[in-house]
Amino acid sequence: MALRAPRIDPLSPRGAALVIALIVMSMLSLLTVSSLEMLTINIQIGNNHVHDFQALYIADAGVEDAIDRLRDDPSWDAGLSDVEFPAGSGNTYAVTIDNTEYPLVVITSTGTVFNFQRSLEVRVKITGSSSPYSVAITYWKET
Repeated sequence: MALRAPRIDPLSPRGAALVIALIVMSMLSLLTVSSLEMLTINIQIGNNHVHDFQALYIADAGVEDAIDRLRDDPSWDAGLSDVEFPAGSGNTYAVTIDNTEYPLVVITSTGTVFNFQRSLEVRVKITGSSSPYSVAITYWKET
């Protein structure tokens, strides 16, 4: 005697339950996939936000480096290019100095993290007669 699989009639209560279960499972699968996609996008947005702020903070480190150098030598105008900060990270800052209106000096620093760049323009006033000179920030602008 051969065994036969029971025949399920889609119009019977047992068949209707199977169809409803398949529809619910399909909807739950679709909801799960869309939720995972939204989660992935949110993680990418968060990473972009972190890298953007890191670039800003690295630009700030460039400003601080320039101010430190100006405290030792107020005529310093060489600037800095591609200074890796912190060492080994691949993150860099570049600084330009404009001291044509001395004792007012304009420091422009650009921080780079991956393909994110942020710049700061800072104007400082240098006073004093010997090292370390006093450096006061008079203007600060993020770009």
